[in-house]
Order: sequence, then structure tokens, then C-alpha cells
Amino acid sequence: ALEAQKELTELKEVKQLRLIADDASPEALTSLLFQNDGKMSVISAEGGIFGIAAGRYSEKTNIDIFLKAYSGDPIQVDRKGRASEFIAHPALTMLLFVQPSVIQEIMGNSEFQGRGFLSRFLYSIPVSRIGSRSYETKDIPEPARKKYNDLIYSLLGIPDVVENREIRFSGEAHNMSRIFFDEIEHRLIDDLEDIDTWAGKFHGQVMRIAGVLHCIKHELGAYNVLVEDDT
Repeated sequence: ALEAQKELTELKEVKQLRLIADDASPEALTSLLFQNDGKMSVISAEGGIFGIAAGRYSEKTNIDIFLKAYSGDPIQVDRKGRASEFIAHPALTMLLFVQPSVIQEIMGNSEFQGRGFLSRFLYSIPVSRIGSRSYETKDIPEPARKKYNDLIYSLLGIPDVVENREIRFSGEAHNMSRIFFDEIEHRLIDDLEDIDTWAGKFHGQVMRIAGVLHCIKHELGAYNVLVEDDT
């Protein structure tokens, strides 16, 4: 009985896997990252997360979690009355579908601007289709839907080896990356000066996208293959 009790005591608590969050406070988001090995996404059809980060409930801006998770900086949280939470390599993905008015509102937040929070997003403002929409649209072709679903499950099925794996560029890809960096850098004090904090991260953003495409292409073996210049 004592041996069985010892075994039960040493068992690690298992929590249900979470992949997506929505209306979560920065504190709750930190706990979700901690419980899911440092990985979480915020996917929402609204921009409520901006209001929460700006202090809707706490009356003070709290964006440290977003800033650190962007760069993968370690997060250490110590609070009275709760266990410590340490996240060595946080990885937070945010995908928000918001109205233009939300973008205008957050651009006026001086702390968001000053601390580089808004510079960490890629923005897409598509042309409105109002006036040219179709009453009926075609379904997504089943082969395309199945291929996408299979890809997502395959990527999720890659074992987590805990330590970081490096993705390396081929010589040609590295040269293209360097040329692209040089093209942007001198423009930061020229035509991109008004958005220099965002433009300063643009090269890194493109490298992240290249890394995602590389993992999609090679899946489990991605870290054994050099990133090609086509990617």
C-alpha cells in the first residue's frame, strides 16, 4: 500500500491538451502556456484581447506575456497564493479577425506603441467585397480539405523533443536573406521611418514564415534539411 501511495504521489498531473484560447486575461494566458508546454494560440473573430491587455479589468496595461512570447524569452511568474510558473521557451500564436475601427483604436494606445507591442503583428486589410458578393459560393473541394486536415494532424504529430531544433539555410537561401535584410535596413531612416519599429521586425517575420513553410514541406525531417532559396 505504501509503494502504491508513493507511486500515486509521484505521478505528474495530466491536464487536457489545449491548442486555442480566445477571451483570456494575460494571467490566464500565462497559465495556459505553462500547462501546454509553452505553446498556445489566441484565435478570435474579435479583438477583445487588446482591451484586456490594455487593462479593461485590472486598470493597468499588461502586455509582458505577449512581448516575451514573441521572442521566446523565458517567463517566470511568482504570485502569492499560487504555485510558481516557469516557461523556458514560450511560443504564442495570435490570429485575430477584427474591424478596421479596432486597429485604429489600438494604434492610439501610446504604451502599445512605445513598447513595440503593435510592431509584432502582421496586418492584412483586404479590399471590401461589398457589392460584388455571390449569393451562393462553392464548397472547399474535398481533396483540398482532406489534404489540409492531414497536414495539420501530421504537424501536430511531430514528437516534442523539448530542446529547440535549429532550422538552417542553404548558402543560396542565406544570401537571399542577407540581400533582403540590406534592402530593408537603409530604408528604416528613409521611406520606412514612420513605421521603423514595425519594419525593423519585417525581415524576421519573413524568416518565420519561411520556417513554417519549410516545416510544412518536410514535416518531421525539417531540421535535417536546409531551407531552400525557393522557400
